Amino acid sequence: MSEQCPFCQTQINDGAIVCIGCGAQKEHRGPNGSPGFSLILILLGSFFAFGPGIGELGVPLMIAGGIFLLLNYKDSNNLVWRRRY
Repeated sequence: MSEQCPFCQTQINDGAIVCIGCGAQKEHRGPNGSPGFSLILILLGSFFAFGPGIGELGVPLMIAGGIFLLLNYKDSNNLVWRRRY
């Protein structure tokens, strides 16, 4: 089964990673958001939970950071077509 290029509507063979019509390339889609934000939440949470900080605040921060990290990488294995200019 072939697919159609979303940019120029050319039929593309299965397994092809470059459109012969317009040169668009099939790439892995990256994470939706920044993993840095998630890691900061996890690090702050661990500081508050295990350090000299406020213990009640640490665990919710670590849980929120873990949830953000999972949501960021949920769909990162999808392939998408990108056009190069």
